Amino acid sequence: MRLQALKDIFSYIGGVPKRIIFDNAAGVGRRTADRVRTTELFGRFAAHYGFACAFCNPASGHEKGSVENKVGAVRRSLFVPVPQVTNMGAFNKNLLGRCMALSRKGHWIKGEPEDRLFAEDRLALSGLPAKPFEVVRYVTARADKKGKVRADGPHFYSTDPAFSGCEMLLGLGATTLRVFDGAGTFVCEHARAYGDAPTDTTDPGSQLHLLCLKPAGWRSSRVRAALSEDVRSWMDGLGRDELKEELRLLRDETARSGWEATRQAAELAYGSTGRIDRASVAVGAARIASGAEAIAYDEPVDLSGYDSVFFGRGA
Repeated sequence: MRLQALKDIFSYIGGVPKRIIFDNAAGVGRRTADRVRTTELFGRFAAHYGFACAFCNPASGHEKGSVENKVGAVRRSLFVPVPQVTNMGAFNKNLLGRCMALSRKGHWIKGEPEDRLFAEDRLALSGLPAKPFEVVRYVTARADKKGKVRADGPHFYSTDPAFSGCEMLLGLGATTLRVFDGAGTFVCEHARAYGDAPTDTTDPGSQLHLLCLKPAGWRSSRVRAALSEDVRSWMDGLGRDELKEELRLLRDETARSGWEATRQAAELAYGSTGRIDRASVAVGAARIASGAEAIAYDEPVDLSGYDSVFFGRGA
């Protein structure tokens, strides 16, 4: 999680500091008696971006200056009341901009706006590498008889019963977990779970990638069961190619805005227009994921009269 946050910050500010001081080694390594042994992933990350690192000593609050006070100020300004998050990626992107907005005030010593001083600091940053670093740790896990894999202790992630007993490759990212089969072929993706409480993913959206490859599984899928009766009936009547196109639409939008926001947007679009189109679902899901109200569509317009004039069709 910490490395993904650093990567996002580097991308946002357009460069990399030459040296970064960490509060302690948590998340990036382990402190021994006289040194910090960094993790293999952190070592590759630091080498990729080309920054030097140092660590504060334990129980040495004087080394951190006013950092803790700044953390408290940000928490009070941006996290009260506690926000409701449906899409972590979109939330974090917006959060960076809100953090920068706090820097418009004058610096407590220099008097100049902090964002202007930061613009000067940016001149000392190293450039970004040509390709971003993929902050992912890979581990293997054997799927159980239902095709589920276990990661991070008590967290289970569904794949497909066809993978029962197979050894799978798991790509652990900060917010997602990607599952690959033994040959390295992508199978599905889940939101990554954290904490000590057991979890078992049942998100229908995780099936969409497989359904796009094998639409014959539509009738017995969790995706179909999770949709409203009207949308199910409409999709049941589609031909194979049309069904695959709608499944791709749902898959792509779920990757951007999450399954729940996509489901709501699709059902709203169908209920208002009698169809599910990419533009309507994209706009609706983005608004729902950001916490805004979904678009209220007008009642469908009967265009049969125009059809009869321009295309010679009966009204």
